[in-house]
Amino acid sequence: MRKNVYFFIIIAASLLLGAVFTSAIQGASGLYWLAYSIHFGLPANTYIDLSVLTFTIGFTVDISVMQIIMLIIGFIVYFNTVKKVTEGK
Repeated sequence: MRKNVYFFIIIAASLLLGAVFTSAIQGASGLYWLAYSIHFGLPANTYIDLSVLTFTIGFTVDISVMQIIMLIIGFIVYFNTVKKVTEGK
């Protein structure tokens, strides 16, 4: 349980920091490639009509190169520190 919470915190923090860094470097001329992002998913107007129930489904993901780099750094930090955190040392 403690490992799962620690993993979620590290991953969420790395994605959040990646988003902050992405918005900070969008105007930089030499680092524009770090702000490049892809957008994919289902638009919010996807309907499933079952005659009794109607579902509206929408899910989109927007991830940048900087967020992927920060995610890799987050995995490295997690695997190098998880034993110390879960043992309480």
